[in-house]
Amino acid sequence: MENHEVNKWIKTAPWPYVPGSAESFINHMLSKIAAGKTYVWAITDKTTDEFLGLIEYGVKESHKASRGFWLKQEAWNKGYMQEATTATLEYIFTQTPITLVEAFNVQSNAGSRNVKLKNGFKFTENRHREPKPGKAQDAVCEYYHLTKADWLTLKQSQ
Repeated sequence: MENHEVNKWIKTAPWPYVPGSAESFINHMLSKIAAGKTYVWAITDKTTDEFLGLIEYGVKESHKASRGFWLKQEAWNKGYMQEATTATLEYIFTQTPITLVEAFNVQSNAGSRNVKLKNGFKFTENRHREPKPGKAQDAVCEYYHLTKADWLTLKQSQ
């Protein structure tokens, strides 16, 4: 998270990333997991077990979650996020009551958009947001959603 090229795309990540940020983040995630408010997975290299990032589905309502992720810059464009998204959607739609997943990205983040589209997410709208210091200054976010029914249709066609 100390890499600004990664951090600038993440809405909730602290910047600058100072000592203690990781511990605070982990404690925050553990409390959300314990409260049933999120599902989160580490993304690791299969060969080295190196930690590369994470993917999270924050529960917004009993049937709805918002997906977010981050990945080390060195791991970009190598298929890790595509693989993680495919695997975690399988879990979300078969092992939880969630039937709708929402996700967004800043308009200039083509990599994030491509992962959504490859996994069947449908564009819903653009929304403006206030840029935050240290974050991507693109004030337009693209919002997407994926229903369990659409996911099942896509899965059956593959």
